Amino acid sequence: MDAPRGPLEEPAGEWFVNRREELDLFWQWATGVPHPDRRSFALVGLRRTGKTAILHKLFNRLFYEQTRVLPIYISFARYLNRPTPLNSYEFAEEYFASYLRSYLAFRHRRPELLEFRAALPDLRVLIGELADEVAQSLMTSYDRALTDPLGTAYGLVQWLIDMPRGVATVYNIPTAVIIDEFQVLTNVYNPDQQLHNNLTDSFQQAAESRSAPLLISGSSISMLMGDALGGMLSGRFASWYLGPLAQEHALDLIFRLGQTRKILVTQALALAIWEVTQGYPYSIERIMVSLSPAVRQLPEVNALKEIILFELTDKLGALREHYEHEYGKYMRAFNGDHTARKILFWITTHPDARIAPDIVAAALGMDILQVQEALEKLYRADVIQRATISSFQGPTDPLLREFLRYEHYLDVENLTESAATTDLRKQLNAKIGESNRQTGHFTEIIVAGVLNNFDNRAAESQPYFSVPGTVNLPRMEKILRREGVVKEGIPHEIDVIGEYKLYNGLEGNASLGAWLVAVRYRGQKMGVSDVTDFSTDVTALQDEKQYGEVTRWYFSKAGFTEAAIQQLQEQGTYFSDLKQFNALAARFGLLPLTM
Repeated sequence: MDAPRGPLEEPAGEWFVNRREELDLFWQWATGVPHPDRRSFALVGLRRTGKTAILHKLFNRLFYEQTRVLPIYISFARYLNRPTPLNSYEFAEEYFASYLRSYLAFRHRRPELLEFRAALPDLRVLIGELADEVAQSLMTSYDRALTDPLGTAYGLVQWLIDMPRGVATVYNIPTAVIIDEFQVLTNVYNPDQQLHNNLTDSFQQAAESRSAPLLISGSSISMLMGDALGGMLSGRFASWYLGPLAQEHALDLIFRLGQTRKILVTQALALAIWEVTQGYPYSIERIMVSLSPAVRQLPEVNALKEIILFELTDKLGALREHYEHEYGKYMRAFNGDHTARKILFWITTHPDARIAPDIVAAALGMDILQVQEALEKLYRADVIQRATISSFQGPTDPLLREFLRYEHYLDVENLTESAATTDLRKQLNAKIGESNRQTGHFTEIIVAGVLNNFDNRAAESQPYFSVPGTVNLPRMEKILRREGVVKEGIPHEIDVIGEYKLYNGLEGNASLGAWLVAVRYRGQKMGVSDVTDFSTDVTALQDEKQYGEVTRWYFSKAGFTEAAIQQLQEQGTYFSDLKQFNALAARFGLLPLTM
């Protein structure tokens, strides 16, 4: 995606990592419009997990890399947490102006309309200058609906919701409608009726449109999946849940932030940050850009504990502010006898337990109905998620768990701040200690990240793989680590495997090809016996998997002996030392190994 700077600002900028699966899915969804089986999509996830970044990157790609499908971007993010709810006429202006901005920017190649968020009066003038018949017709209809003395706010809203579908059908303009923070529409005030309405039910036909389907997002999971996508929209959206970053992509983000902030990131520090964040991108970002004085002590791993303590407990901690803003308002609204908070404390101290009313009630000696009511409150606050009809899943964000425990000690147990941080320090020590056991897998994770960025382009092979000619770097379908087989009682394991589709001339007829990679991060050069062992493992796995095509690649941090190099060349095996690997990583914009 080497497109020009997009008309929508990308929040993550150069810190955007991976999310390729989501981008590929939504790109195929959008560019396939119209399609008889096309469904509308809901991108669901907690705040600060990267939903808006994905939508902006998708829109920018649609803007520059294709011309057939009209991308529309509408956001209600600025109405989140507003003291007064969105009203019908504000909805109308936001929806209509956003549609026109996107339409005119795309059809007339005017990205500045989106960059500077051109207002409706400016768009009105521009439409006259461009003499765009579609836009002129829409503006006339909008003005008529807005000023009709017999018109209603309800009628105006219904017309606007169906407008993209109507335009797509009448003018044969396939359209992909992207709506950010859709759950805002569950509470819209109609001044005519002096009532609050859930507008999402009015999107039933829009959601079923084949010529202008919807891709919506929401940061309140319980509200989006319950109020917004329940009722008339039930079953009309395919949901995609956005979780934290996978380990290799979280490490990539850590190194990128380190480079930007001029912080040396070591293997030990990167793994420790991964362990305490489990890939939540906002947590990683706030640790690396924290105002804590301890940042100056990085890459010392012990400094990480002080940074996190600052972030979770200090009034200047951005993570504390984030959690207070997102969850504090619900915590304060919980019942005065602390029932919900006591239940929450049990949940955070039993992160792997099944959260069902009977289990929690028995563990805490509480009434089951009282527990059920408290669990529903926690679910509405997005602190816990529904796992089944009758059970829940606790917070998966480890730093949120620590924050909630810290708040419990302060508010329920009435401990001093000093005493409350004692347990927090203990938990952080345990988490960071876990990272020490992962050092052996670190290089494999980085190698897997490089394979995951292969993009079907050919490259000169000598600078990266020590062999002459060119090599195709296939787009991987799946990355596997530590995959093995047992043959004649002997285990054979490959460190990293990248599998890709190998087409055999007929559409839809594909077998699997694979890159099989040995990863060695030891200080000594690999010798002939090491190469022979790898060859034996490859043969065993190939016999088991029956790959249609196999590429062997041996990466050794310290390089190879002369005899090993000769053997690798005779076998046709690619091989790389640290310098060559880092050159390959740089080709894909990834940061180098610095071990």
